[in-house]
Amino acid sequence: MLLLKEKIKEAGLKATPQRIAVYSAMRKLGHACVDNVAEGIKHSILSMTNATIENGLESIIHAG
Repeated sequence: MLLLKEKIKEAGLKATPQRIAVYSAMRKLGHACVDNVAEGIKHSILSMTNATIENGLESIIHAG
């Protein structure tokens, strides 16, 4: 978990629980659509809308 936070911070983003969950799901899934990421996050303690997931994905993509 610490490595995920560090990677997100190195990209210039805040390491929010939502971004950590999205980034973690993407690492597990590889290339996936928002619905797949939502399904991967579904069992975590966070409940997120698809819009929140999309925003998280976009911020991670734009940060590189």
